Amino acid sequence: MVKELCHRCSKPVYPTDKVGPLKDSTYFHQGCFKCYICGTRLALKTYCNNRNDTDDREIYCNGHVPVAGPHDLPPTRNGHPCGSGTSNGGFRRDAGLEDMKIAHAIKATQVSKPYPKIKHEGARYVVDYDAQTRLELIHRRDEDKLYEAFDENKKREYDQFERETKEEWERALADFARKYQKGQVGNKNKEELIRHLTIKRDKKLETLHMQRKERERLQTAELVDRQAKEMLELFKQARVDCSSGDSNGGGPPSYPTTPPPPQPPMCSKRDVYTNTSVFETIDQVAISVAQSEVTTFTELIRTLTASARSDVEKARAIYRWITVKNLNVMQFDSDLDSNTPMGLLRGIKYGTESYHVLFKRLCSYAGLHCVVIKGFSKSAGYQPGFRFDDNRFRNTWNAVCLDGSWRFVQCNWGARHLVNAKEGSRSTPKGDSLRYEYDDHYFMTDPEEFIYEFFPQESEWQLLPRPITLRQFESLPFVRSLFFRYGLSFTDPLLQAVVQADKSGAATVSINMCNEALDSLIFHYNLK
Repeated sequence: MVKELCHRCSKPVYPTDKVGPLKDSTYFHQGCFKCYICGTRLALKTYCNNRNDTDDREIYCNGHVPVAGPHDLPPTRNGHPCGSGTSNGGFRRDAGLEDMKIAHAIKATQVSKPYPKIKHEGARYVVDYDAQTRLELIHRRDEDKLYEAFDENKKREYDQFERETKEEWERALADFARKYQKGQVGNKNKEELIRHLTIKRDKKLETLHMQRKERERLQTAELVDRQAKEMLELFKQARVDCSSGDSNGGGPPSYPTTPPPPQPPMCSKRDVYTNTSVFETIDQVAISVAQSEVTTFTELIRTLTASARSDVEKARAIYRWITVKNLNVMQFDSDLDSNTPMGLLRGIKYGTESYHVLFKRLCSYAGLHCVVIKGFSKSAGYQPGFRFDDNRFRNTWNAVCLDGSWRFVQCNWGARHLVNAKEGSRSTPKGDSLRYEYDDHYFMTDPEEFIYEFFPQESEWQLLPRPITLRQFESLPFVRSLFFRYGLSFTDPLLQAVVQADKSGAATVSINMCNEALDSLIFHYNLK
């Protein structure tokens, strides 16, 4: 039996993933049923055809469907005007135009279409759509088993906790009853005992909950790490097949099949881009996709990266999608189905998957090498002079391999800015010291700037030519992303986080800035 082929990617379509037939007898995969120009997901009620060219069997959104100009010729089919006939003598109705040799002049005055046609990136995707979808389904089943195990362990631990708590209360109350009969204690002592047992129970339950969540996060991270390796192995094999089948051998350098060792990037972020406007199209697609519904990571990544022309743009699309989704405030139904759009992010609901784990997962679906880095950060609550001797300021972030270099990405901080305590107490509810806002600084951050806020456990992941020690990290001045956004730097490279005043109570801090910032920045300070 001959299967129908997707008009977009020329791959077989199956009943569970088929859209069509359309009016022109074409079929599409659900993931390929999107605007030919911008990649926006379409539905049977929202897609448009090009009415100016009946040979064009592509689909468009309402904003990108080609529109006829005032001088456009009538739609043609096979080189002949639609609906035009020939006389008995065989003369065409527009023969006069051709005889006068002005047809080319009319064609030259046609209004150009607002958007040039581009070949859809999905057709050139290195990994077969069906193969990637099949692997994702296997991964989804593994996740189902893991979350089922989480629920079973949670119920078992809670039942055991309730039994132990009940036995403890019964022993304590029985001992109190004996003392009460002897007149050693009174009713006031009973109230104190119940309050003590309640506090002890709540603390024990909180500790049990934290230990279980930490264990679940580790297991989820291990699962995602294994699945990411399997997905990248699929890309590796596909790249090998593509390179062996490419007889030209003159294309751009291929993406590395194995991740390179951690080394300082070959160029700075400013050498890659200086203005986020270069990502305008990528960002708009990410924002649009974040507001739409997708049911698989395969479909999500192919939609996000449909117009991406480089590894940097792929990573950018993932970064913007995560920061737009605002995962920290998402609401989930209690009976979340893994096969629904929100089911993709069920790890967020369970508290087992965070920004850095999700970013690594999505990078693997785009064929990008990504690692999770653990260490310390000067996060909320940090004050200059603090020592990192405990786990208060533990943090995690990513490094992704782009154009042959490792680049830092901190989706969590990119999606939210920290508000100082004074501002938070005045303008935000109690306990909410975070305001959510996209920050470009934490995408492809240069190591020389990243080290001011993040210190990895493994020194090679500082990506600095000369790694620093933890004590040196503690001594670095405490600055945030705005400092680097305005192009500021310290005149003294040895400036410490804590500056001692002289005998007169004065202290000097010198800052370099560009000429454009001289008239637009105002500085203020607080003395400690």
